[in-house]
Amino acid sequence: MNDGIRYVIGHLCSSSTQPASDIYEDEGILMITPAATAPELTARL
Repeated sequence: MNDGIRYVIGHLCSSSTQPASDIYEDEGILMITPAATAPELTARL
């Protein structure tokens, strides 16, 4: 899936950020999300 993608800026809500972050993590893609605020997301750091 990666096709040379190194990072993603996006997903504006926590409900879409969570499942996408699992995929990005598996693929080694850095994700920056400017608006997701769910505590579960930051707890994964």
